[in-house]
Amino acid sequence: VILHISHFSSSDEGNYTCETVSNEGTEIFHFDVKGIQMQTFEAGKDASLRCTNITVDELIMEVWRVKRRDGDDCRVSWQFGNHETNSTCDSRVTIQQEEDRVILHISHFSSSDEGNYTCKTVSSEGTEIFHFNVKASFTASSRYNIFTDENMYHCFIILLSFAGSIAMTFLIFSIMRMKQQAQIRKHEERESTPCDQ
Repeated sequence: VILHISHFSSSDEGNYTCETVSNEGTEIFHFDVKGIQMQTFEAGKDASLRCTNITVDELIMEVWRVKRRDGDDCRVSWQFGNHETNSTCDSRVTIQQEEDRVILHISHFSSSDEGNYTCKTVSSEGTEIFHFNVKASFTASSRYNIFTDENMYHCFIILLSFAGSIAMTFLIFSIMRMKQQAQIRKHEERESTPCDQ
């Protein structure tokens, strides 16, 4: 026997109890059921997650808890009235108002942003919790777009170091060559001048 829920939504989440009775006795199983929405965003592009369709006017508070794959956890929240945002996430992760809705916005989404995002909304209609599993996708253009500001800086430092090494080698070689030529000229001058005897 299977419990099947068609078109599962957040209103179906909760604690479910299954009681089975057989010749061998009664067994009771408890399940905490949560729905997880799978989202995939292109690496290097901005990403947006919308928790609910509730308008800003109806919303009292929205809180996002982010558990990234690399273990980096943070939280960002938004409160109605003063539209104040509190965040422990980096500056790329913000809550923004888009038309009359609130969204979680992630600038330059990357594989380091992958993980589980949980949104809690509080409105006049109650509290809702939504779960998202977020992943990065890599297209041909995003694979070749490796030159972010940080990568460009590292590439510049490496190229500068390489050019400096070549220049230093050339300078040392030139100095050694000039010394060698000076010694050869000095030796030739001594041999070409007659000795007084």
